[in-house]
Amino acid sequence: MSPDHIHPLVSGAGLRIIRLLVGKPPQTVTDLVKTLNVTRTAINEQVNELVAMGLLEQKLEHNGGRGRPGYLFSVTDLAMRKLFEGIQDIVVPSAWRAIRKRLGEQTLHQIGNDIAGDIADFYSRKLNASTPKKRVHEFVSFLVHNGRLIECKESKGNIEMKKFNCPFISMVEDTRTVCYIDRLCMQMLIGDGATVEQTENRLDGHLCCKFLFKFAPNKNNNS
Repeated sequence: MSPDHIHPLVSGAGLRIIRLLVGKPPQTVTDLVKTLNVTRTAINEQVNELVAMGLLEQKLEHNGGRGRPGYLFSVTDLAMRKLFEGIQDIVVPSAWRAIRKRLGEQTLHQIGNDIAGDIADFYSRKLNASTPKKRVHEFVSFLVHNGRLIECKESKGNIEMKKFNCPFISMVEDTRTVCYIDRLCMQMLIGDGATVEQTENRLDGHLCCKFLFKFAPNKNNNS
């Protein structure tokens, strides 16, 4: 993926600053002005925007009390991930295929279970609800708060969830191991009082991935 795709709102001038700082020691606004041959005002505007986006980090420069203190700017890990995010479309599916080829389907399945368990443990620490249905609602609220595009509706005591954007899309290969991990993670997260079925997959041409949470008919699950 070209660096020009690092962020849809980053200007050409912002990209030049990022390229300049990659693999280099932190630099001041003065350093950037000299290298890029633009005005200090223009540099200040760009670095402030990049800092707000999380693409640059600023730290106070310690100059031993000589003059007014300034800031040193460096590229963040987020910017580095964005610069090379396209490569995971190749590397991650290749890794799944290599595991299957070298270790077999059963080992791949076990690895998927371990990954789903780790992800479920991460989300479990964010949730407080004790019943499966409440955990689903709390889980969805957490995802939406963190930028996921999700719609939910209840019908006949069950919950239908539509996921319009998927953080795992670049990890998909022909047997869709990561789709299995995604569903299994949610199953682990809500517990034994419900089952999770994936009824639609955007890889099959649907507009979104759709999941159906079915709850056991008892008062604890339905509250």
